[in-house]
Amino acid sequence: MSLFGFGRQSDDSDEKFERPGSVADSIPVLSDWEQNPDGSLTGKVTNSKNFRRNEVITTSPVRRGAKAGTIVRTASGSQYRLK
Repeated sequence: MSLFGFGRQSDDSDEKFERPGSVADSIPVLSDWEQNPDGSLTGKVTNSKNFRRNEVITTSPVRRGAKAGTIVRTASGSQYRLK
């Protein structure tokens, strides 16, 4: 048994663990979203200092083919975790 994960073998998986207070925790989450014809996303935002919880927002455009479970960066530089 290893203490604090030291000595654990890497399994080369893509699974990432997030710790409270990590940078990933500060990324706003967009749920119930859809990608608009211009590439922007419209959905409910949480975990944001700039918007009320579950406020419906429309982002600036992101790359086409946005997928749930990813983090996107908008044309204006904002990041959102897609749920």
